[in-house]
Amino acid sequence: MPLASYTYFYIYSNLIMVEVLVVIIEGLFLKYLLNIDYKMAMLLSLVANLSTFLVGVIWGYL
Repeated sequence: MPLASYTYFYIYSNLIMVEVLVVIIEGLFLKYLLNIDYKMAMLLSLVANLSTFLVGVIWGYL
């Protein structure tokens, strides 16, 4: 189970807060793994998480 899903279902059920925390943590990992600046790392993390979030929402309505 993905970390965000686990956190949402079992620890903290505020979806927006969980997504914000995931973007921040993932952005920090991307910054150090890809050796890029913080702004680009956070942007990549935001785009990736927003796209998967929207796919999940759309998939839920199908």
